[in-house]
Amino acid sequence: MISTPALAFHLLETEYDWGYETTMVDSHGYRRVEKHNTRGKVLGGSSALNYFKYWGGEDWTFEKCRSFFKKGVSFADERNILGVEPPDVGSDGPLKVSPTLNIPLAAELKRAWTSRGYPITNDIFDGTVNGTTHLVRSIYRAIRSVSTNFIQELLLEGQRVIEVETHGMEGRQIYLVEKEVIISCGVFETPKLLMLSVDSPNVGKHLQDHPILPHVFQVKDGYSLDHVIRPGPQHDQAALEYKKYQSGPMASGLLKMSAFTRINERLRQCKEWRDEAEHRGYDPLGPRGQPHFELDFIVGLHTNFGCSSHWQPAFATPFQPHIAPPLTGSYLTVVVDLLRPLSRGKVTLRSANFEDPPHINLNFLEHPVDIIGLREGVRFINEVLLRGDGMTDVITDEYPEQLPRHSDDLMRKKLLERVSTSYHPCGSCHMGRTIEGVVDGCLKVFGVKGLRVVDASVMPVIPDGRVHRNEPCHAERSISRRAKLTSSAAVGYVAKCSLI
Repeated sequence: MISTPALAFHLLETEYDWGYETTMVDSHGYRRVEKHNTRGKVLGGSSALNYFKYWGGEDWTFEKCRSFFKKGVSFADERNILGVEPPDVGSDGPLKVSPTLNIPLAAELKRAWTSRGYPITNDIFDGTVNGTTHLVRSIYRAIRSVSTNFIQELLLEGQRVIEVETHGMEGRQIYLVEKEVIISCGVFETPKLLMLSVDSPNVGKHLQDHPILPHVFQVKDGYSLDHVIRPGPQHDQAALEYKKYQSGPMASGLLKMSAFTRINERLRQCKEWRDEAEHRGYDPLGPRGQPHFELDFIVGLHTNFGCSSHWQPAFATPFQPHIAPPLTGSYLTVVVDLLRPLSRGKVTLRSANFEDPPHINLNFLEHPVDIIGLREGVRFINEVLLRGDGMTDVITDEYPEQLPRHSDDLMRKKLLERVSTSYHPCGSCHMGRTIEGVVDGCLKVFGVKGLRVVDASVMPVIPDGRVHRNEPCHAERSISRRAKLTSSAAVGYVAKCSLI
């Protein structure tokens, strides 16, 4: 099921999902906790369940990382869908990637977008990220590409890690460390392990994620894949086609198109944004001119979870579990994703027991400018879809109700009720130049000898897009650097954990 693209959301709330309880909002007199924040409980982590940006620091500029981004990827466009061969994407790496296939609404979405004066960009890999684009996915020839012990504790002698204690199918095991340990437990479990093992006061702070507002439109029949995803003869036929030939609707990840844009004029009309920009001296939601938003267009609303006897919308369980699912109809889900939020959350210990999950507070929309940004992003895409050529004759209604887009106060209330995660968490063990960070530019943990972190928790600034693409670069660059310091690339005992 993991290898079938269209069944990605069937994995939620199953044995493959950690399902962390997470505080989404905890500010403005409002608190909201969701029971299930999906993270992959398999080797390969969340890349197995979830369908770029380069950050600062002299050692982590794009030019210094370019070769490592290319090294981990093998790009194939056998159907010439993109029409370009992006020079900044690798061709012989272990992670297979390819362009997505067209969705039923692709032509109409592009027409609506361009009719409002916005561009289409086929090559978004060279740093020019503006406009709507055809996505590239970690799927090749319709098969998803993904690369187990539990770590209980790191044992130290003085300031050096000397042992790693794990628990798994074979019981308790102790690994003696010869040179150094690399931990890659993910943005929630890595800080938990460090808090249980070492004294590092900034661990767990600086947690970031992209806040999103999923907005669902009902569309005319024939423009969605809901009829295939729902149980019935068409679903069974599509499943059989994929099983035999790895083709057809089940080869689709449902997410085919995204758009990236700035909304300068809209934000300039908002006092909160103007005040923050004046205080900082730059655009608080796009300090280097990067897009303010990623807009994802997903065709299909329903999905069936193998462990459940009832239907849920595809973006209800992972994003909006409190919204009742529609039983009929065809739908388009638009995910409005704020790329540079100012709010910060944290990861803390729930107990001293390594088996207990950490307490996670994403703290979405704590900063008032985040509310302004997400609100205006929703209004922007509403205008494109409801007024743009091509979509006005396709969209028939909104689900579950029309958003109160004409009222700032009502929109604020609706955002607090419905804001959710894009599953792009990072920063809980962030890189820094001094001990104000958790790791240094070489990913070594401050104050501990022989310990590195190589996962999304080290990112000091959230990427302007997907977090996953950065991880192969982290690993390749870390191993390359380590190999230069030793006679070989071996690093002694490496502690790896499948909690990513």
